[in-house]
Amino acid sequence: MNTKNKLKSNIEYLLQIAVQNHNNGQLESAIEYYQKVLKLKPDYAEVYSNLGVLLKQQDDLPAAIKSFQQALKIKPDFVEVYCNLGTAFKKQGNLSAAVESFQQAVKIKPDFVEAYCSLGVALKEQGDLSAAIKSIQQALENKPDLDIAKFYICINQLPIIYTSYSEIELRRNNYQSYLQDLAQHYKQANPENRQKAADAVGVSKPFYLAYQCLNNRDLQKAYGEMLVHLMSNRYPQWSQVINLPHLEPNEKIRIGFISGCFHRHSVWKIPMKGWVENLDRSQFELFAYHTNTTLKHDGETAQAGKVFDKFTKGPLEIEKWAEIIQKDRLHIVIFPELGMDPIALKLGSLKLAPIQMTSWGHPDTSGLPTIDYYLSSELMEPENAQESYTEKLVKLPNLSIYYQPQIISPLKVTKKDIGIPDDAIMFWCCQSLYKYLPQHDDVFPRIARDLDKCKFVFIENQGEGVTEVFQQRLRKVFEEFALNYEDYCIFLQQLKVRKFAGTAAIADVFLDSIGWSGCNSTLESIAHNVPVVTLSGEFMRGRHSMAILKMMNIEETIASNKEEYVELAIGLGKDAQYRQYIRRLVAENKHKLYNDIKPVRALEEFLFDIVGKPKISSADDVTDNLRLAVQEHRVNHLESAEQAYLQVL
Repeated sequence: MNTKNKLKSNIEYLLQIAVQNHNNGQLESAIEYYQKVLKLKPDYAEVYSNLGVLLKQQDDLPAAIKSFQQALKIKPDFVEVYCNLGTAFKKQGNLSAAVESFQQAVKIKPDFVEAYCSLGVALKEQGDLSAAIKSIQQALENKPDLDIAKFYICINQLPIIYTSYSEIELRRNNYQSYLQDLAQHYKQANPENRQKAADAVGVSKPFYLAYQCLNNRDLQKAYGEMLVHLMSNRYPQWSQVINLPHLEPNEKIRIGFISGCFHRHSVWKIPMKGWVENLDRSQFELFAYHTNTTLKHDGETAQAGKVFDKFTKGPLEIEKWAEIIQKDRLHIVIFPELGMDPIALKLGSLKLAPIQMTSWGHPDTSGLPTIDYYLSSELMEPENAQESYTEKLVKLPNLSIYYQPQIISPLKVTKKDIGIPDDAIMFWCCQSLYKYLPQHDDVFPRIARDLDKCKFVFIENQGEGVTEVFQQRLRKVFEEFALNYEDYCIFLQQLKVRKFAGTAAIADVFLDSIGWSGCNSTLESIAHNVPVVTLSGEFMRGRHSMAILKMMNIEETIASNKEEYVELAIGLGKDAQYRQYIRRLVAENKHKLYNDIKPVRALEEFLFDIVGKPKISSADDVTDNLRLAVQEHRVNHLESAEQAYLQVL
């Protein structure tokens, strides 16, 4: 064999191993072999493309982008690479570059429907909803039976952020109309088309509907029934009612947690982590199914892997997930959220266990008829809460979570570092900008009018168009009060964990968003003893901070209306002594938020009850009840303390 043929043979051999490892999910090995191929053949565009896909899967976005760009240098009309490059840029937060890449893809291949859909998603995140819908309509013109595009058109009636209060009603009505039409379309479709449409389930979700802060039960019910209808047509074998088997006295209850958030994510921190780490393992066997398709993996993933009796990681096809989950013979499945992760939503539309439930990782009803219960918080839910849910609502005590403060070493940040004079009052407004509703924009100039030296510190959205819409709203409302919003409002770029903590630590007041309240951000601000001003909302998602403050017995800064909210903010801004008093109260009482075992034990009791199994007492029960009794006694909850002491005896 001559040298040229030998080189070709070596390349083919290495490429074969790389592709085989790639297909088998052995990503590290596949990357290694692709790189070996490129050393022998540096102008191999297809290998650079494959390598970029793997690097993107591993979340190494800079390396993935570099690999895709190298492929395009070699082969400038490589249309699929432009699409993959756009996806990598979008994930990185560089939406302008993402849009440019997708536009280049459709320029080279005008009938590239997937690129039109991806372009539409990126344009929406930029805040250009009309251009987004136009791009997806272009995909439908090229391929009228493209189910993904039909879903996108429907869901994209909901913008990320609103220009005015009246726009909320307009967009909501549009979405309702499109949703009804889409559901009717699939009811009338033939079985083959319904089965095919199941591929589109979860690809586009009405995530932003919840941020309108209205009762979404009927809309979510229509959406959920449509998803279950499509999935049951495609997977009838996983859509049947599963009878709960009889449990022997010594048999553990088998519980599966299905989520894409087993990593450094608020859904893992709240509510999942505290539950799984504290459920009585003599009574429960725990299974985890990590559905994240990008193989998101960090220290929290590794920790989660040790907590569960069995930890299964994706990415896997839906069929494989369903097979694995059903083989584990679970009694109960818990989806900590249904509304963010596409695979979890697909699996939640099936029947994989006798009892299925969700929780407030995404605090809105799922609408899925396959979900039986919704785990929530007694302190957060209003009296008429059941009216907002299709599931049967279960109110766990207190905040419903076992929370431990995050161990973070904050970066040292000063007011000067972020452009604030030392003597100005810093209002920390760190929520995602789409949580701020236009009908409440007036609170900012009303506070500023009475506090000359103050700054509202916001964090920019990844999509620059969203930030611009919010800034335009602020400009308009401040002008109504004869003020310039730029004198009072500061926008920081997205912050990494340690800098976020350092910035929160220097805030004078945490100004909670109205309608959609802070939870994780509130807890992280309280860690630095920052006073919190909140206005209790109509729904659970607007009552997190209120519940947190009540848990600490600090109700002085809970407003009953918008006027009082403004007055509280002004009062804290003007009166340094009062501000210091509230800081001291937070410092003295924040321990009440931490290590609360009561919700976990209540969750256990609920789980025993629904499977019809009596609990077998263990030595751990005595320890837990004593800990609970002391905890309740300390905060003067005498009746529940007495009950816990009696349990010990």
